[in-house]
Amino acid sequence: MKKSFPPFAIFLFYSFCSATLFAQGTGENFKFSSYKEFDLERGYNPGSFVVVKKKSVQSPIYTTEGLTRLLKDKTIFDFSAPVKIPKMVFDRKKNFIIGLEAKSKYEQLPAELKANLDKVRNVSLKVNEGVSYNLKNGTSALNDVIYALPLEALEKLLFEINKKNKLYMISDVIQYDDATLDFSWVTNFDTKLRSDIQKAVDLGVEAKWIDNATLQVKFAAGQLVGYKAIKIKKKYIKLIKQRIEYRKINGDDKVFYEDKDGDTFGNINNPKIQPKAPVGFVEDFNDINDNDKFSNRFFLDSDKDGQGDISQFKFLTKATDGYVKNSDDPDDNDKYNIMGAKLWYLDHDGDSFGDPNPKHGRFGVTKPVGYVADNRDCYDDNPNVFPGQNQYFAVHRGDNSWDYNCDGNSEKRLIQIGGCNPRCGDAEPAGWEDSIPGCGVDGSWLDDCDYVVSLFNGGCFKRYQRKTQECR
Repeated sequence: MKKSFPPFAIFLFYSFCSATLFAQGTGENFKFSSYKEFDLERGYNPGSFVVVKKKSVQSPIYTTEGLTRLLKDKTIFDFSAPVKIPKMVFDRKKNFIIGLEAKSKYEQLPAELKANLDKVRNVSLKVNEGVSYNLKNGTSALNDVIYALPLEALEKLLFEINKKNKLYMISDVIQYDDATLDFSWVTNFDTKLRSDIQKAVDLGVEAKWIDNATLQVKFAAGQLVGYKAIKIKKKYIKLIKQRIEYRKINGDDKVFYEDKDGDTFGNINNPKIQPKAPVGFVEDFNDINDNDKFSNRFFLDSDKDGQGDISQFKFLTKATDGYVKNSDDPDDNDKYNIMGAKLWYLDHDGDSFGDPNPKHGRFGVTKPVGYVADNRDCYDDNPNVFPGQNQYFAVHRGDNSWDYNCDGNSEKRLIQIGGCNPRCGDAEPAGWEDSIPGCGVDGSWLDDCDYVVSLFNGGCFKRYQRKTQECR
């Protein structure tokens, strides 16, 4: 949260932000004098437990962020809305000189550099923008925190108390969002001397020379620089000891959630914080609907189509591990067979009629390519085979069957025996010579008759041609 600053710089800034800063009146209602001062490295949010030595905040026992991770009740640290503090300008020349001369590093500086640092004309702290905020519940928040702390944290606080340290909980802070410190000298400096001075005055934050005699240091936004705190006195020490004994017997707090429907999943909006589960409460807060004991039931989705098998389920907190909330799958082994889908039939030969065998079909909400709705094809390997076929064929369809129109029969095209009329002028009727051949079999076909007059013996002459029996 905070930048790291060199010890020399920390001392300088501590001098700049001394109690005098808060004692100077501004004509505003805000009382700066009621705040203690942080140094740059040790600004902690309200709620932090700190040790104070010689009026200076030491490293924290617990930061607010650290406590928030420990506490089960995340609402304890309720900050007030930030209140703007007034603009102000403070003379810091005297503090700057005292700060330099009091620090051992000052004596190690080159003589020319020390002489020029001492000749600073003005040192002005300008606060353009800042806010204050605090814990809304004040001392009540301290009680709440002590009650809620786990055993390990309570024992850590008691350890510091037993070391005779002065222990506090930060309750209020001042935060600078726009503040600068301007150093002005009487004479102009060359590039090298300006660089040396900037290093000597380094506060670890953004600094730049406005001109050859004025150095401006800009502090980081959000820097906490002032605080109020509640001291951990006897009554709080007594409470800490009591809570340690309580935690040893009952254990640390847990968060339990109401489980109205008894499905072992609780409602996140109805928590209770205590060491042991009350009746009707559970630790899991992932109930989807606490009025429905089946709301956390998820169904196996083996075929990964987004729909599950209603007969195979687990109670889970969310869809995971191949389980989904939807239970509408008619067949969880077929990713195309989902609710709203129909069976389409394979049309292998492209005649718009499909193979009636459902094993060769496919489910889909829309028609897949190569599939049709009509399943009346009786032989799907020949595009000439389909219901309603009116043509006849001289070769079987491919499987030794002649059923081209799918009516279950083999219909022959020519089934009459031929003969000549009495005058032998025509074949009446035209037809086969002696018997009707089978499908695809050649035979003699009587096509015409002629009466022939002969000197010796006249008679009826029959004309035949070879023909193949066609079928469908």
